[in-house]
Amino acid sequence: MAAAAPCKYRAFLSYSHRDTAAAKRLHGRLEGFRIDKDLVGRETPMGPIPKHLRPIFRDRHDFDAGGTLAAQTVAALDSSAALILVASPAAASSSPPRRLRSGANTTERIASRCMKYLISSHRRNGWRSPSVG
Repeated sequence: MAAAAPCKYRAFLSYSHRDTAAAKRLHGRLEGFRIDKDLVGRETPMGPIPKHLRPIFRDRHDFDAGGTLAAQTVAALDSSAALILVASPAAASSSPPRRLRSGANTTERIASRCMKYLISSHRRNGWRSPSVG
């Protein structure tokens, strides 16, 4: 099985500014997640399974001061194995991020590995219920 080219980031996490708290929690949980020892090292179409899911690039947090935002976004997307979109009513009501759309359109590889993390506006027993899909 041919190994895929290694990526700098395990994932690119994109979110609405209003969802920063949820994105920070998700980012911390993903980077702190440990893969089961029995799975680590197994070969997959994306290469061997790692011990951890880090590093994860967090949009609006990991950009450096130099360069254009659009160029940095495309570079980070191209250096990521997956794209995680935090989907919420806030994200749905904001204008679509042009820089993310243009970056995602530059590579079919990242578009095929896009996951969504849903933040519900409905509360059950006082808790918001996020889901991954």
